[in-house]
Amino acid sequence: MVTLVSCTGLKYVPAGEKLFTGSSITLTQNKSERYSRKAKKEAKDLLQPKPNSKVLWMRPSLWMYYKTQKAEKGLSNWMNRKLGQKPVYASMADPEAVSKAIDAKLFNLGYFDAATTYEWTNDSLTASVKYFITLSKPYTIRAIEYNTGTDSLGQLIAATRNESLVKIGAQYSLDAIKSERFRIDDLMKEHGYYYFNYDFILYKMDTGVGNRGVRLRVEIKPETPTSTKQPYTISAVNVFADYELGKPNTAPKREIENVNYYSNLNYVRPAPIIQSVFFQNNKLYNRKDHNQTLSRLNNLGIYKFVNVRIDKVDTATSSHFLRANILLTPIQRRSLSTELQAVSKSNGFLGPGLTFSYRDRNVFGGAELFIANLKGSFESQLNGQYKGQFSYEINPTLELYIPRFILPFTLRTNSLYVPRTKFTLDLSYLSRVNYYDINSIKFTFGYKWKQSLPVDHDLSVISLNYFNIFNQSADFNALVNDNPTLALRYEKQFIAGMSYSYTFNQQVVPQKKNPNYMHFNIDVAGNALSAFNNLTGDPPTQENPNEIFGVRYAQYLKADVDLRKLFRLDKEGRTFVATRLFAGWAYPYGNASTIPYIKQYFSGGPYSLRGFPIYSVGPGTYQAPDSLQELYFVQQGGEIKLEGNIEYRFTISGMVKGAFFADAGNTWLNNENPDIPGGKFSPETFMNEIAVNIGTGIRFDVQFFVFRLDLGIPVRKPWLPDGERWVFNQFDLGNTTWRRNNLIFNLAFGYPF
Repeated sequence: MVTLVSCTGLKYVPAGEKLFTGSSITLTQNKSERYSRKAKKEAKDLLQPKPNSKVLWMRPSLWMYYKTQKAEKGLSNWMNRKLGQKPVYASMADPEAVSKAIDAKLFNLGYFDAATTYEWTNDSLTASVKYFITLSKPYTIRAIEYNTGTDSLGQLIAATRNESLVKIGAQYSLDAIKSERFRIDDLMKEHGYYYFNYDFILYKMDTGVGNRGVRLRVEIKPETPTSTKQPYTISAVNVFADYELGKPNTAPKREIENVNYYSNLNYVRPAPIIQSVFFQNNKLYNRKDHNQTLSRLNNLGIYKFVNVRIDKVDTATSSHFLRANILLTPIQRRSLSTELQAVSKSNGFLGPGLTFSYRDRNVFGGAELFIANLKGSFESQLNGQYKGQFSYEINPTLELYIPRFILPFTLRTNSLYVPRTKFTLDLSYLSRVNYYDINSIKFTFGYKWKQSLPVDHDLSVISLNYFNIFNQSADFNALVNDNPTLALRYEKQFIAGMSYSYTFNQQVVPQKKNPNYMHFNIDVAGNALSAFNNLTGDPPTQENPNEIFGVRYAQYLKADVDLRKLFRLDKEGRTFVATRLFAGWAYPYGNASTIPYIKQYFSGGPYSLRGFPIYSVGPGTYQAPDSLQELYFVQQGGEIKLEGNIEYRFTISGMVKGAFFADAGNTWLNNENPDIPGGKFSPETFMNEIAVNIGTGIRFDVQFFVFRLDLGIPVRKPWLPDGERWVFNQFDLGNTTWRRNNLIFNLAFGYPF
């Protein structure tokens, strides 16, 4: 307690200074709560300086800075720079300047007569500022007039008044007027007015209409150059495929689909380049063609720099022409990389992983991306009941992405992003020494395309997966012979189907304060094979299933959705609340009685319920017997999954982040299984079968990767008798056995969601 109290840092404040503890705002004279909240929020964003961060009553970062400020090198110097936070003193505050900034901001929001005053609040070691804002009802827009002339430019602006972002009846806002000027500028660019600029648009304001109203008048500035008031047409498109800055062009010219193509190196075939150029001769310039060309060429992934330079062309009869010069600088075609990983699991197994990756960005000369990975991993338990036992995996993968849709017909999309046809081959060999070996082969053919910045689609038209277990030990055979459900999990499997996934991710959208995320996936397997069998033989039954290549094939429908929401609690992005809800359902039918093991749902572990060992929860109230729990490789999956997570994330100092979290969820089966009692999903009882954990964590976020350590504690165990599942009353931190069975440490990379 003494240490915690001393972490306030106040005793280190030098003589003559006071620690600045922040600012507050009080509004007067405004009776409208709606206007008051908005005005107060805008004013708060301008308060400066920001006080030192606090955790409860403590300032650990400030305390760390004071304690290590004299260190010039070593660990203390690193802690001072990375974990410490420089003190913010009252002498650094300028409330007069802040008051003026608040008045200016409120004026831009229509509070033309707002006035801000302030006063200091002091004690012996700290000081703060109180701001008082006199605020009346804001001005609103009563009328908008257009005086843009009689030429085509002015008429186009006036014709789109219904699309204006400045609305009659709305509160006056300078930001809305700025956005409207940008909208008009975009409109002009789409209609060929290449040299037009939003700065040529003038808004005049008249507050003489009475009753706190504003009349706006939109004009084109008189000094606007004549050249900006006329549309321009593309007269030539030139592509320089081997451009180098400062070197003259000596490449021969080829005319391909009305595009002048120059290349000496022939680094790539012209076709994918020409398909990515949307400029057309004798067509009005528009910004959409410009942006699509830039984006598509950049998305090909074979150029270091892509530059589109527009030049004015004067002819003998007209000066309304433009030339589009596309300058492309190739990137290094091939690359090699190595990645070293360390894996730690909640079952006590750990070990290294090594991945070698080869990448060719233009493997066949058409901007095709080829990736070859070779991954190897090893894991063992250094201490515990499985000390000395180990497993290893070798996993080569091949991926090929072709920058177009391979279809029986030609399809050219107008998206900003390059569509791709994908081919993947994934081979895996896993050996759990003294138990069994597994071979897995997976082939996929399909399409990936990006609809917009946050929206992605992935369609696998053909997905084939073969799973084979061999070299089973006598101990393993004895185990599965006593457990029919376990035997089904480890039998040979063949999966043939198709899948589609849709991803909506606003986290990639700049300036999005509270981004949403949704990932939807649907997976269907076995229908084509079943239809073929129905035409050529007897329909399958559970007792007499059909086979292909001597292996029973799977038939099922699987669909799931992953919803996430991130709430930013402060402007600086230091504190967040992250939430996730996952729901999934898989249903076997026809030729299958169960879902293949690799397609089942699992709960527990560093990316799921962090207070439970990996894949240990469910289905339902089922708990595996001791004979299975003692086997580190046996995990019980389900066909239905519900899971919810919430996490409060905060910055401790710099790259060091902290978190408090709670996770809840479980898996279930569709039907009763005598070998898994309590596993069936029931709408009446499932809420009483939810597992819950709480926990805390620390993360080291260095931008390009996140190292995470979470400590989870179960607080609700669904396999206990009804009425005894909440286990708060069993907490016993001083008991070694309780800690070993209930404190779950998760080491992982990346955030859990």
